[in-house]
Amino acid sequence: MTPTIYDPCIASLGEGPVWEPLSQALWWVDIDHARLSMHCEDGNSRDWTLPRAASAVFRGGSGTEVLLATGRGLERFDMAVETLTALATLPDVALNLRSNDSRADAWGGVWISQMDRGAAAGKGAIWRLMHGKSQRVAAGLTVPNGIAFDASCGLAFFADSARHQVFRLALDRSTGWPEGAPELWLDLSAEGRVPDGAVVDADGLYWSAHWGAGVVAAYAPDGTEARRLTVPATQPTCPAFGGAGFTDLFVTTAATGLGERAQAADGAVLRFSGVVRGQPEPEVVL
Repeated sequence: MTPTIYDPCIASLGEGPVWEPLSQALWWVDIDHARLSMHCEDGNSRDWTLPRAASAVFRGGSGTEVLLATGRGLERFDMAVETLTALATLPDVALNLRSNDSRADAWGGVWISQMDRGAAAGKGAIWRLMHGKSQRVAAGLTVPNGIAFDASCGLAFFADSARHQVFRLALDRSTGWPEGAPELWLDLSAEGRVPDGAVVDADGLYWSAHWGAGVVAAYAPDGTEARRLTVPATQPTCPAFGGAGFTDLFVTTAATGLGERAQAADGAVLRFSGVVRGQPEPEVVL
């Protein structure tokens, strides 16, 4: 299956895509350039320069406002005046830390990861923020990634790209707060695969972008590879469901570090049409 280029604007580090069904638009960010982008089905697109870098977009904003994950936590970006306002602050907002992969859960909470700006080993963590409460759900990570939730709302997944591993964590089905300790679920180190952003489809497959391999692979609940899509970009970063009926898979990519080796699609947003039965992202509950 060959994807189309949904938006050709080249991102240094495209990340955090989310589909907004009301406006029929995909939103995403370029972490390196502190840029927010939006592209509608009618072809209209727009970019904003943010006051500071964001790593993901969440549903739940209203009017001229968009919710973003930043190194400070959950923030509201007012597109009219181009300002950021803190809504939920992470306990650790050290200058050497930035946000990375993030996602909202079915209860309206947000999971925001942090990592060292220089990718120092073991400095990364993942936090859950909801109703004024914060909980560190994983620590000792280097490049936290791949946050996603199974269709039954009983499990959370996350990856450490530097270790080539994906973990899973049991959740309280009534509240979404973690229960117990994370366990190793998928080890890709033997293949040298680097799991980046991920999302779970309506059938329970975990779709993981493999940085540096030009692949998005889908894994069954038992950890076996069920499907594989070839991406015409070396560094896919994060998949997202969207389009009519959520049957399309959008993939953000990155051009950073490629130089003369860059392909035409490196840094663009790609679209695989009719590939999967996805589901909408939950809205954040403030």
